[in-house]
Amino acid sequence: MALKDAALQDPLTGALNRRGLATALATSAWRDPAQPAVAVLIDADHFKAVNDTHGHAVGDAVLVRLVRLMQGLARQGDLVVRLGGEEFLLLLPHTERAGGLAVAERLRHAVARDDWQRLAAGLAVTASLGLAAWGPGEALDDALARADAALY
Repeated sequence: MALKDAALQDPLTGALNRRGLATALATSAWRDPAQPAVAVLIDADHFKAVNDTHGHAVGDAVLVRLVRLMQGLARQGDLVVRLGGEEFLLLLPHTERAGGLAVAERLRHAVARDDWQRLAAGLAVTASLGLAAWGPGEALDDALARADAALY
């Protein structure tokens, strides 16, 4: 991995980090600001218990697997971001709310159905998701605040 890429990606999961998100958003080709987009916040449920029960190596493997599941549902141009800890963001450009809801629901089901026990006996992982439409001309922080409220 080149030094520039390392500065933009989370070293554990390979997802974009906050700096990578800012860089992607600054790229005019990423999103036509006149088009709708959807922000989906993803939080691994009870993640502290995973680390406490199964250890940090298993917790790390869970985070990597979550990113792989997100990437498997993402289209070219979608952004998968690790915001920190067990919190992730999936940004879907050129997507209406209904399309974002469909992607979020597929992701929620994929996480719930995954064979987590291959990582550790007795391991089950679920995720909570919050979604917000990101309208033309709106700041991403406003959409993220709505998605965060929807997450809880």
